Amino acid sequence: STDAKELTDDMLHLHEKLEVGATDPYPVKNEEVAQKTKKYEEYFQNYIKACGYYDLFIICAKHGHVLYSAAKESDYGANLTSGSLKESGLAKVREMALQNNRPTFVDMAPYAPSNNEPAMFLATPVKVDGVVKAVVAFQISDSAISKVMNQRVGYGKTQEDFLVGQDKLMRSDSFLRKETHS
Repeated sequence: STDAKELTDDMLHLHEKLEVGATDPYPVKNEEVAQKTKKYEEYFQNYIKACGYYDLFIICAKHGHVLYSAAKESDYGANLTSGSLKESGLAKVREMALQNNRPTFVDMAPYAPSNNEPAMFLATPVKVDGVVKAVVAFQISDSAISKVMNQRVGYGKTQEDFLVGQDKLMRSDSFLRKETHS
């Protein structure tokens, strides 16, 4: 979207102006950064609410800085290439989206900034004037998946759908056996 491209440009311009080092965290508490992100906040908050995402991130392609986070958890401003989150699902999806140069998905795993709750990530490169400058990533929670999977239209009393990962663990809650299969 235009908003994602403009926010990326604004944050990367501040990246240079503030001389943020490649391994430093991004200074999200800086007044200029807060001012620039404020004008995009309503758009991104409405977007994640309408789409049912837990969080939306804009991540620097070059250094791995989390330039923007809608949820503003401890990952906001983190460096995904050198910080404590370098092995996280968010770091993996950023790296894979850049390698693949297309939308990329990373399967569910506990995510520390979200209280170690299960999260999966979907990301795609952001191109500005034909050059990949950032990655936009979405955090998808297990509750959002279960909400879709537990729709009951056209189902009998004993029918249900659920998702299972390659590790044979469930990715959605069971509608019929919530106590034992969630």
